[in-house]
Amino acid sequence: MPFNQKEWRTRPEIKEKIKLQMREWRRKNKDKRKLYRERYYNKYKGLEKETWLIRTYNITQEQYDTMLKEQNYVCAFPPCGKRIEINGKSLSVDHDHDCCSGSKSCGKCIRGILCQSHNSAVRSLEFHLWAQEYINKYKKR
Repeated sequence: MPFNQKEWRTRPEIKEKIKLQMREWRRKNKDKRKLYRERYYNKYKGLEKETWLIRTYNITQEQYDTMLKEQNYVCAFPPCGKRIEINGKSLSVDHDHDCCSGSKSCGKCIRGILCQSHNSAVRSLEFHLWAQEYINKYKKR
């Protein structure tokens, strides 16, 4: 007996029954699920990163790749020179938090692509400089 969505959400016994049915179906259809995941991955490979770049930093994958190429695939922090891994795990887009507060950027204030350790260091330095200004402001009173 099919259940409508409203029933499914409001009646815990129905929710539990559907959950058990889904678990059983997944157990019996491992090959189908694997095939689906492979097809989905191949179809949408790379789109998650593209969407994330646009939503978070307001840049496209093409702009990101161009920046990375201009940096010769190394961290943009001058003394570092660490080769940036292309797998996406050690890449951080650095932007000016004074322009765009928080983790999102307008896209115009991007300074470069850094290794994770230097991105954290730059963010920490920005905070310490802000804190120093804040402390100095109140010392003058």
